[in-house]
Amino acid sequence: LDTIDIINLIPFGIEYKDKIFVQEFNDITDSILISVRYAFFNQYYDKVHVSRHGLIILGNNSYLLSLKIPDQFSLEDLVYVTSYWIDTNNTNDSISKIFYRKVLLKNERNALSKISETVHKGYSKLAVQRMLWTFIVTWHQLSNSKNSTNRNTYQAILNTNGFYLFTLFIYHKLQWSQGSSSIHSQIGFNTGDKMKYYKEKMYFSPLVLTIVNDSNIDILDQFVFHTSDNFSDIQYVTSTGLQVSSFRGSIYGRYEFRLHGICFNKSVYEIHIHNQIFNDCRVFNSLYIVCLMPMLMDSDKIKIELYGRENKILIDSTEFLAHVPEDHGEIILSNYDNLIHQIVYLNNDELILQFQLNAITR
Repeated sequence: LDTIDIINLIPFGIEYKDKIFVQEFNDITDSILISVRYAFFNQYYDKVHVSRHGLIILGNNSYLLSLKIPDQFSLEDLVYVTSYWIDTNNTNDSISKIFYRKVLLKNERNALSKISETVHKGYSKLAVQRMLWTFIVTWHQLSNSKNSTNRNTYQAILNTNGFYLFTLFIYHKLQWSQGSSSIHSQIGFNTGDKMKYYKEKMYFSPLVLTIVNDSNIDILDQFVFHTSDNFSDIQYVTSTGLQVSSFRGSIYGRYEFRLHGICFNKSVYEIHIHNQIFNDCRVFNSLYIVCLMPMLMDSDKIKIELYGRENKILIDSTEFLAHVPEDHGEIILSNYDNLIHQIVYLNNDELILQFQLNAITR
């Protein structure tokens, strides 16, 4: 199990630095700290849990229940995504494994490129930028306690490109849908507010197995959901402090971004971006400020600070990820490597571009 490559799944295994969930004593992992503040339906989370029963749980609550038996959506105060929620007991099964890992663009460009292409199929306008971060959980060869020959393999993946959030469900095979409780599997996600949730139409039915032959992006066994939210739903005051949306952008500037997360009760503020005073901002209302990003000298994390205009006292600060835009040449052109290494002759003005056929070029 060092390396596992299944055609339709994102590669996983020890070689990819996956961690393995030790199921002997626990139904749910300890809190897993993630490197982004994941704004799932506009609520920010920086910790997740993985459940052996097919859930990724967001937040740092202590769960007294094992969440073993699938329950009806929507559930109050429980925030999760589940590609296949079913009661599972694999403590004595040496074949069944649950893998999980966090992925950053600088570490695994290939994995994020594959995920980006899948997301782009479903949301071409929102997923123009490549995914920046992802959290991948793979439930591999999970057996049925009633019949160990039947196995399920599937993934749930959280993603963001710095602008929007997406959730992927990918299925390799589903051979059983009832656990020891005799309740069929549940699929979907829940925000915990009893208002925003999604449940697959075939839930609690043997028909749930047919999801491997279905899709919402015209790629069998793959589903993509947009799990961000609109600015109109931003709360008046949040516990997260000052936030910036989007939290990622080009160093060349000239695009709008918003500051939100606290109550803006003044008409004018002083904004510092990377230690420079910046005045091109407008307070729209008590919920948010809209600014035009200036050109930045450096890429990487940039500090944005909010000061009172009159007393010059720091009110709050947040961070913005500035990057040099990618040309996406390696994704678009099949002869990209030849072009960047070719010798240029002054008397030759011919340039041959060989385009790949993929979700970006179609």
